[in-house]
Amino acid sequence: MDNIVPRLMMVLDPIPVVIENLPDDFIQEVTLPYKKGDPSFGEHIVPFTKHIFIERDDFKIDPPKNYNRLTPNGIVGLFNTDFPIQATSYSTDSEGRVTEVHAKALNSGPKVKAKAYIHWVASSPKHRSPVKLKEVRLFNPFFKSESPDSNPEGFIADISPHSEECHEGALIEIGFHEIRKNSPWRENEGGVTEVRGRPETVRFQAMRTGYFCLDCDSTGEEFVLNRIVGLKQDVGF
Repeated sequence: MDNIVPRLMMVLDPIPVVIENLPDDFIQEVTLPYKKGDPSFGEHIVPFTKHIFIERDDFKIDPPKNYNRLTPNGIVGLFNTDFPIQATSYSTDSEGRVTEVHAKALNSGPKVKAKAYIHWVASSPKHRSPVKLKEVRLFNPFFKSESPDSNPEGFIADISPHSEECHEGALIEIGFHEIRKNSPWRENEGGVTEVRGRPETVRFQAMRTGYFCLDCDSTGEEFVLNRIVGLKQDVGF
């Protein structure tokens, strides 16, 4: 699918990040290719502002060893922007769950090189960004093992409780609208005829997450996505 679908930034479990040293009205329009290195896919514009969202997994208060993403006082790069950010503080709820991160942009002085880069989506009412998704469904192996019949309690006991993960409130960049309008992106690729307008022809790669298509449960502006395949396949169960 890498040869026939465009790429977008999507955040499954968003944490808001406030970049304190940017003006409240700061808006930078960033031009992104739909596929890096292939101009035939075209390009689009997304806003970058003081208020962005990142994946929850991309910020850890107590990071494990070799964790290279955002941490308290740590630095991380943001894909397709001119500067990395450094976390300055964070807020949590009564259960210790992070609710907001404050950061500063390192856009002055000596060039700071980040060890890792993460994806993001920005809040910009002017651009109607980001696009909120009703539900995103991730499908994992149905059984816990390769031989469910060998489970002493029967194959039913071997069913994985995590075979389907559903994320409500995920966010995606505004290029999603153009992809919906123009899908299938590579029409009749490989000699396979597809009917334009069917939801399953709306396909894209979400950076770092996998390949997705629109589900027929989508109605109006309430979008439901299914993951077709991840970027990395697990070798075990």
